[in-house]
Amino acid sequence: ADGGDHVAVVLQGIELYGLFNSIVSSGTQTLVYNHNLVTKNYFPRIVLLIVNLATALCDFAVAAIMLAVAMAIYQTPVSWLTLGAPAFVLLAVLCGLAIALWTSALNAIYRDTGLAVPFLLQLGMFASPVMYATQEVAASRYRLLL
Repeated sequence: ADGGDHVAVVLQGIELYGLFNSIVSSGTQTLVYNHNLVTKNYFPRIVLLIVNLATALCDFAVAAIMLAVAMAIYQTPVSWLTLGAPAFVLLAVLCGLAIALWTSALNAIYRDTGLAVPFLLQLGMFASPVMYATQEVAASRYRLLL
């Protein structure tokens, strides 16, 4: 892949993982940050997570516009995989929301969860193919590890 294709691949991976990261990290802290609201009023707690989800999606929309500009600058062709991106966004949103539901409940009981989640998310970014294309690793000696 030439420089422009590599930039597009890295930006797509970073933006999608950034969406997932934002949903999980803000969702983990939401019950603790809104403790007064949760204990005084009865309402479904998932509403707080959905508000965090909406914020993360707004940030992602701005990042997607910047990605489109970068792809236009580098003249990266739009493939059928790029057109399938909404499916991956939906998958990232659903997985992030599911994990945020679990970690927010855990963080309400065990406050150390709020410290461990950002560390695990950062570790996950380097362990997953976000910063590199899988084709590059598949041709190297690290293929088994991938």
